[in-house]
Amino acid sequence: MLDRHDTDTQVDGRPVALSRSLGLFVDDLNLLDAVSLALLGQLMKAGDIFVLTTLPTSQPPPDVLHRMWSADRAVWVELSSLTGRDAKVLLTLALGSPVSADTATTL
Repeated sequence: MLDRHDTDTQVDGRPVALSRSLGLFVDDLNLLDAVSLALLGQLMKAGDIFVLTTLPTSQPPPDVLHRMWSADRAVWVELSSLTGRDAKVLLTLALGSPVSADTATTL
């Protein structure tokens, strides 16, 4: 087994990076239980995971996330709500073909 931080590892005579970041998406971070939040915090602190999450603006951030911000290990980006037109453009780009206004509104 190779150490993921081994800088001498080579493939076909070329050095390779064995370290990869694991990405995790958590919708509604405020709904996670205390044990899951603690695990998430430990993984984030160790730098073993990249987390993208949503949090309703009506909810305070969990302590673990507040600690990450305080340590400059997290970035807060607040997004405004999508308009109907914005949703239609986003869906069209994501799906690669036009969608009707009704479909965009429903989704």
